[in-house]
Amino acid sequence: MVLAEAQHVTVPRLLVESTLSGQAETPTQRHHAMADLFGLQRLLAGLSGDLERVESDAEVPRLLAAVRELVGRIDEAIDGLSPA
Repeated sequence: MVLAEAQHVTVPRLLVESTLSGQAETPTQRHHAMADLFGLQRLLAGLSGDLERVESDAEVPRLLAAVRELVGRIDEAIDGLSPA
């Protein structure tokens, strides 16, 4: 019941998803993880935009490259969570 409440689903739904998924996580858990990753992408996009406005710091290009690499890794994680 605690797990169902944490995932904001009913106990029967949790049991059905757990049984049918055949994986360690339920579709609801994957959905929540993907939503968190998309949120992180939005935050990084905002950071990237802020960094692009900073013209005086020589570190900006390196930081932008690091943000872009991280966004690529998040994309890969989302693809890995997406149902086939």
